[in-house]
Amino acid sequence: MRPRRTVTWSRRALGALLAVAGCALVVASSSCGAPAAAAPPADEPVGIAPSELARLEAAAARVGPLEARLAALEKEHAAVLERLKVAEQRLGIAPFDTKALERMDMPLKLQDAQILESRSGKARKRSLQKELAGTDKGLVIAFWATWCKPCTSDEELARLKRLSRDLEAVGSELVFLAVDGLDKVVSDPRADRWVYPLWQKDQGHLQMLPESFVRARGVDLPLFLVVKKDQRIAWVRNQALDDVAVRDIVTAVMR
Repeated sequence: MRPRRTVTWSRRALGALLAVAGCALVVASSSCGAPAAAAPPADEPVGIAPSELARLEAAAARVGPLEARLAALEKEHAAVLERLKVAEQRLGIAPFDTKALERMDMPLKLQDAQILESRSGKARKRSLQKELAGTDKGLVIAFWATWCKPCTSDEELARLKRLSRDLEAVGSELVFLAVDGLDKVVSDPRADRWVYPLWQKDQGHLQMLPESFVRARGVDLPLFLVVKKDQRIAWVRNQALDDVAVRDIVTAVMR
């Protein structure tokens, strides 16, 4: 019978290997990496069978994948908590907490404007007051211009289209309102990418916004207004959209 082979390890090296193997088996444990009992003298040799060594090494090799899986689960858990937070705010269970929008309480002078259902369609006049009255949750007005780079970037237009869909789903509407000339808007090479229906009124933001708003803030574009059913501005965003702003505008509409 062949004698059983052993591998000689120092107790320090063996202790490190055992700690790593233990982490692989209980990666979520708060005691991971800490020895269960006081270690024996660090440099005293210890014999270990190759099969046992292979088992410990295999267990240690599982640490990386388990840590990656744990990180993925933690990220997924955080995302679920964020969605729950948003749902509670939209239902009125929790206070509306936003850094993307600014609270406002001012009247808006809604007027008639032109509307195009498509680039090739014919412009017709429509009352924004009647448009507001026909909604369940009010309007979101996005003032923009063809010369405004943040207003017309690929990222901004994609978010505007998503915002339009999300608002429609909750009983609101996006009024994508150009403030430069209609001919300029429809003849622009990017016109196929605009958000339709498209609204237009020359200098519409100057005509509709309160004078006090213009004096205090200027007229930088893009400008987003959350307008409630009483025709008052409830929330403002005076910069391009991001994903958080899209989410918070929908939440503000639902409050």
